[in-house]
Amino acid sequence: MDDKLQYANMLEIPVQTATVTTAKPTKKRAKPKKASHDEIKEELLNKINSSPEEQLEKPSEIMAEQLAMPIDEQQDVNLYEQPNKPTKRRFKLNAISIQLLVIGALIVTILITNSVYPNSGLNVFMRGIFGTESVEEVSVDDREYSEFIPVLNADGQVSMQDGVMTITGEGSVYSTVSGKITAITQQEDGTFSMDIMHSEKFLSHITGLDRVYSEVGDSVFCTIPVGYVDDAVSMCFKNSEGEIISDFQVVDNSVVWAE
Repeated sequence: MDDKLQYANMLEIPVQTATVTTAKPTKKRAKPKKASHDEIKEELLNKINSSPEEQLEKPSEIMAEQLAMPIDEQQDVNLYEQPNKPTKRRFKLNAISIQLLVIGALIVTILITNSVYPNSGLNVFMRGIFGTESVEEVSVDDREYSEFIPVLNADGQVSMQDGVMTITGEGSVYSTVSGKITAITQQEDGTFSMDIMHSEKFLSHITGLDRVYSEVGDSVFCTIPVGYVDDAVSMCFKNSEGEIISDFQVVDNSVVWAE
């Protein structure tokens, strides 16, 4: 016996001993075979090409396969997964859509009607507002000579014979009533004659004008001269038949018709 053990027994010192046993080595578990990238790609393509019904039928199997893969292979699978395509929303026919369709149909109908019928109600209405055509009211002035009050605007001496008034003296010549010039004729002696229409049944005829200030078609007024005379000018009134009117008198340079 070892001296140290004998000494310990003599002193009654407890001695702790330990036993070491060795177990027989067991067989190591075989690691699952790592799938290649080509196999993973082929499996993903098969899953993608499969119908949605088949994918929905075996969701647990697909999840189990992915969980059984090593972590690095699961990451590769996630990289190859395609995002879900957004589902197309169906067009719902509601009240607003129906109203828009009705409005569009009405606009198309109005456009077609306006293009086919130029005299449709809308075209006539738009022409009345924005049209450039103006309707001219043609009024006929059929007043008789007795409805006018001619006034002589002359400084010279006035004489009258058979309805023809002669005004002597140099100066401007005025129309006795406002009207429109219908004719200007040059006489053989170089003077001018002028016809001024006051209505369809009444006109003035002036002869002996040395100069004329207006043209045919111009409007004339009793306050604006129509010509100029150097010596004397003659004036008379005519009716619608062209006859000289003689039943009047000149009182204070105003013409007074006979009753």
